[in-house]
Amino acid sequence: EAAVRGRGRAGVVGGRARVAAGAVGRGATLGGELERSTADFIAPVAPGLRTPVTPIQGCADLLRRRGHAMTEEKRNECLEVISDREAHLSRLVEDLQELAAAEAGQLRYDMQPMDLAIAARQAVERVAAFATQGVIVSSDTFNELTVDADEGRIPQVMRNLPDNALRHTQS
Repeated sequence: EAAVRGRGRAGVVGGRARVAAGAVGRGATLGGELERSTADFIAPVAPGLRTPVTPIQGCADLLRRRGHAMTEEKRNECLEVISDREAHLSRLVEDLQELAAAEAGQLRYDMQPMDLAIAARQAVERVAAFATQGVIVSSDTFNELTVDADEGRIPQVMRNLPDNALRHTQS
């Protein structure tokens, strides 16, 4: 819930989802609070959804208009862009569905013993390449730490923590 309350895009989306969910939960009509809540929710979410849609549209249009004249390599590059951006868009939609489930108190967890240190090391190694000069990112201090956690959700949390640390660290 800390990420939902943050200042970043997740915080804005989370706050808007709570407003929209609250309006639906109180039986708001389309003529009033629900329309405002929906508009407040969609405004910050739309640009995030538009980002992967734009290259999909561009590549699909290019293939439709000039695909016959393109080399197979160029056609495959366009198809790869479409596939990659579609996967990104699917993840965004899944995140929104998950947020709605969390807001409704219906988020499910599959608790299993796991080594939290492995997830932490992987996350730190992933963001180390993005660290600005003067910022040190290290995973040297992680020892084995077995916890009961949802193996599907912990990597997401472990990716967000160092991403946020880098974003808010001044070099």
